[in-house]
Amino acid sequence: SRAEALAERETVVKTLSRRTTIGLASAGVLTTAAAGLAYWGVDAERRFRAAREQASEAEERSIEGAIRKEATREDIEGQLIAYAASPGGVAMDGKPGENSPFTKAVLRSLKDPNMPFYAALIRAAKLVFEETDRSQRPYLATDMGGDIFLQRQPVSRRRKALVFSVDSIPGIDAKPLNVEIDAISWEALLANSGFEVTRLINPKKTDVMAAIQALKFEAPRKQGALKEAMLHRVALVPVSPAPANTLAVVFFSGNGALASGDNYLGLSDSNIKTEADFSDTALSVTEIQESLSRQAAASILILDTNFEKYFKRRAER
Repeated sequence: SRAEALAERETVVKTLSRRTTIGLASAGVLTTAAAGLAYWGVDAERRFRAAREQASEAEERSIEGAIRKEATREDIEGQLIAYAASPGGVAMDGKPGENSPFTKAVLRSLKDPNMPFYAALIRAAKLVFEETDRSQRPYLATDMGGDIFLQRQPVSRRRKALVFSVDSIPGIDAKPLNVEIDAISWEALLANSGFEVTRLINPKKTDVMAAIQALKFEAPRKQGALKEAMLHRVALVPVSPAPANTLAVVFFSGNGALASGDNYLGLSDSNIKTEADFSDTALSVTEIQESLSRQAAASILILDTNFEKYFKRRAER
């Protein structure tokens, strides 16, 4: 590595200086010559240190330049999904008044403005795994074509976010979950990062669906837009519903369940009488993904939940 190479070079310079001094003393070289050569050794080490500092500064400038270039990109497209727990795993709730382990780790990782969102989630996953004694392992899925820097985005990028939490699913949760504090923390983070944020507390399905639809970005009006739309209509080619340089973020904290072959988020009016009832009244993760893909060029879905096999367990009783 670069650090190891620099350390080796420094060791060589120091060793050369010592060997030169020892050799001169054993040979009985004049004191003035020994002093001059000793000075050369010290000077060489000083120059080496100065060169190393300059190289380090140059590298920092290069890294800063690369971050600035990536952070200001306006062409990023794709979707990133972060799950607080792997399939079949449990997402732990936080202590009263504290964030969940997952939200706490992600917020901690995102404090660095130079940290890409994806890298922050990877770091957070490692923290959660360690801090929960290996009982909770978050995982990610992405096809994002670039890095999103939450606190270093292009001024031109349009940003919207939906944050919602549900502290109990009627019939499943014996007592309310400590989830609202996670939603409040995410709302603050996103608002401070330039997002237009909507936060819902214990919403019904219709409320969430309406809020997700409101994340849609309208295409910027431009000269000849009507003519272009007519040409697309004649050719039977739909105009893209996802304008460039747009970003939508959705965060959910609450409980979820696996039903009818898909993951569902439980809402305040979800019906768990049967698996079919639940899939009708809960919110499909796939449906959210597809909606976000249609509405924004880039989107991030953060699910601080786990998807219990509730109906399978109930059928086995």
